[in-house]
Amino acid sequence: MPDSASLVARLEAAEKKYQEYADSVEILRRTAEALVTEHDFRKIAETVTDAGKAISHAYSGAFFYAISADTGNFIVLHALSGMAREVCADFVETLEPSMFIRIFNGKGSLRIDDLALQPPLEDSTLPQCLQQGDIPMRSCLAVPVVSRSGEILGGLFYCHGEPAFFTKEAEKSLIALASQATVSIETAELYNSLQKEIRVGNQREEDARKFAAIVKSSNDAIISKNLNSIVMSWNASAERMFGYTAEEMIGKPITVLIPENHQNEEPEILGRIQRGQTINHYETVRRRKDGSLIQISLTVSPIKDANGTIVGASKIARDITDINFAQEQLRQAQKMEVVGRLAGGIAHDFNNLLTSINGFTEMALAETAKDSTVAEYLEEIGKSGKRAAALTQQLLAYSRKQILAPKILDLNGCITEIEKMLRRLIGEDILFYTLLDPLIGPVRADPAQIQQIIMNLVLNARDAMPDGGSLRIETANVNLESGHIADHPDASPGPHAMLSVSDSGVGMTPEILAQIFEPFFTTKEIGKGTGLGLSSVYGIVKQSGGSIEVTSKPMKGTSFKLYFPLVNRKGMPNKEEQAPAVAGRSFQAETILLAEDEPAVRKFLSMTLKNHGYKVVEAGDGVEALKLAGQTERLDLLITDVIMPNMNGGFLAGELKLIHPKVKLLFISGYTRDALVSKESGNPEIAFLQKPFSPADLISKVREILAVGVHA
Repeated sequence: MPDSASLVARLEAAEKKYQEYADSVEILRRTAEALVTEHDFRKIAETVTDAGKAISHAYSGAFFYAISADTGNFIVLHALSGMAREVCADFVETLEPSMFIRIFNGKGSLRIDDLALQPPLEDSTLPQCLQQGDIPMRSCLAVPVVSRSGEILGGLFYCHGEPAFFTKEAEKSLIALASQATVSIETAELYNSLQKEIRVGNQREEDARKFAAIVKSSNDAIISKNLNSIVMSWNASAERMFGYTAEEMIGKPITVLIPENHQNEEPEILGRIQRGQTINHYETVRRRKDGSLIQISLTVSPIKDANGTIVGASKIARDITDINFAQEQLRQAQKMEVVGRLAGGIAHDFNNLLTSINGFTEMALAETAKDSTVAEYLEEIGKSGKRAAALTQQLLAYSRKQILAPKILDLNGCITEIEKMLRRLIGEDILFYTLLDPLIGPVRADPAQIQQIIMNLVLNARDAMPDGGSLRIETANVNLESGHIADHPDASPGPHAMLSVSDSGVGMTPEILAQIFEPFFTTKEIGKGTGLGLSSVYGIVKQSGGSIEVTSKPMKGTSFKLYFPLVNRKGMPNKEEQAPAVAGRSFQAETILLAEDEPAVRKFLSMTLKNHGYKVVEAGDGVEALKLAGQTERLDLLITDVIMPNMNGGFLAGELKLIHPKVKLLFISGYTRDALVSKESGNPEIAFLQKPFSPADLISKVREILAVGVHA
């Protein structure tokens, strides 16, 4: 019979064992309670690892998670207990199973009493932290974490510095803990999967709401239809664009929008959609509810069901009426610019020809008996030459290359000066009246050209009202804003003075309206017009920095609106400026250097100057002129064409000033774009004379230049 001491020892051992069991049960209970609401895998791993360490009284523990990849199986350290993560840094990276292969390949636990005597595998390599003794480990206990389907999810691993430290009871408790871990992990995975599905569903709902908002607020019409062309959906922009409400269109055929001459488009579009094709930016025309036509760009794509079968089409329609209008305006402006350059070049060449033709004609008339037949012929040649010169001036006005004499002026004053004359020209069967804003702002323009504009527009208006009507000239201050500029790209923003001429005449069709500013275009019968009147109006307005708009409809009349930028009133004359008088003077046989590359023009100039007592040194270009200037002791005046081969007139003048500093300058040219000097420069030694000019014009200008100051 055992003695009392032995019984006490056995009782104490039993009580200790029971207490350890009770502690383990309590730890398992608390762990289960903590894991019920935990869905974060890392926190689950940490809770389970700490609980296992407490149950087994291990020195340290770890939770490894098994993963599979194309390159093999790996275990990943997810949680540590009882040691710093830095201590076993080589555990942190993914490792091949090595010493834990029995746990991850099998389904049983692994308890080793002494690793020194019983390594896990003969060929296994321990991590450096274990080899170097950083972690006390003589005995170890590892328990797999197995899913309910039998898949190894991972393992719990614990170690201690004493051999044979872990008991069978600890192993059983850890197996129970591993079961709890399995339930928690699978619950967390299920929860997270459901949450992901919920998030995806919510995101889809949010995407659907955003898409619906985009469709609703889009400026483009977004429409869907089935393969029978029946409308299935119709957004707010479709209502605004076509005038039909969604209630009016859903369930109705889309063909109600298609004009008769475009009905063949719908079968072709549906055929391409049924073949799985997408139609991008197809430009066509559709009819609104009110009957008006709009230009649209269509993008049409197939709609497929869940099985990939094409069941309909989605259409995005963009109204490009305004875009096409702006593009057409740009094309028209570019065309006008090209035609303007051509017209300017033609006018320049004709001016050279007319300078010699008209000049020699006048010289011949001066030497012919006035009552002779030859004189009569020459007079007719002279009249034709002047008419040709007038035409070239209109071409230059259109191409914006004529010489202007701009001043700060009042548009009302320009109108008032010619109002009486206009009334006589118009006739009594037309009601003519003016609406002039007394506060109209000043503009900078050539008053003679402004009056030419008014004359042209008024005469055109009169011709458009053969049976009488009304004609109104109006002025007003206006401010051109961004919206106006968007529709009229050649206009500039800001305050402007507006001059309008409106009539109640026959009006114009859109086709005619598109061509009215082109040179030589006219609707008048042969011999009644040159087709240069409106083109010169256009050129003068543009050269003056303004813009012009025209509105017209057949039998509804026409309105021209001209906009000129306002300028400061400073410098505006109080009375009409008087041209400075040229004092008479005696001839002193001044020497003139003449540089002109056109032989006929050069001969005309030379003969005219010599006939009036001037000494003339002739040169065919700038290089020759400089050479002759170096051989000439005295030069009073340089007359030079602006554009010449080898050296232009501007460069010639600059070089000549180095040789003859006192020489005065007279530039001549076929059009003002060639001019390198300004007519308003104020320098008395610089002047400009535009071709064609008469002998009298030339001599008057030469005398005017040489009369200013006394030659040294």
